[in-house]
Amino acid sequence: MWEIESIDGFLRSFKKFAKAHRIESLNAISNSDSYLNALNSGLKPQRIERGFLHHEPLGIKAFDQNGPGAHKKETRLYAYPDEETETLYLILISGKDDQKRDIETCKQFVNRLLHDRKQSDEGDKNE
Repeated sequence: MWEIESIDGFLRSFKKFAKAHRIESLNAISNSDSYLNALNSGLKPQRIERGFLHHEPLGIKAFDQNGPGAHKKETRLYAYPDEETETLYLILISGKDDQKRDIETCKQFVNRLLHDRKQSDEGDKNE
């Protein structure tokens, strides 16, 4: 069963963004919940296609603001579905205008996660 985990800093970015863009934030969270439901139904992360879902480098997913409301700011809630642990990591949320910087931040998180796991696995083999 897949679970959601927010990384350090996600809640801070969410509160800040939601203060100015409440509807967009709620829609992005709702879209991440829909994605989580698809994962829990047995679909693989790379096989899920939804109108609100954008595939980014390293398997990162971006959920947008699609949903109820009019004249919404383009929004991206970035997450990483870790198939090994069945964890959907919520990384950050912001406007699409910060997309390049945000994707780099997400890539750093994923690379660190995978590096730490590899180090841990190698340590286990050496014991």
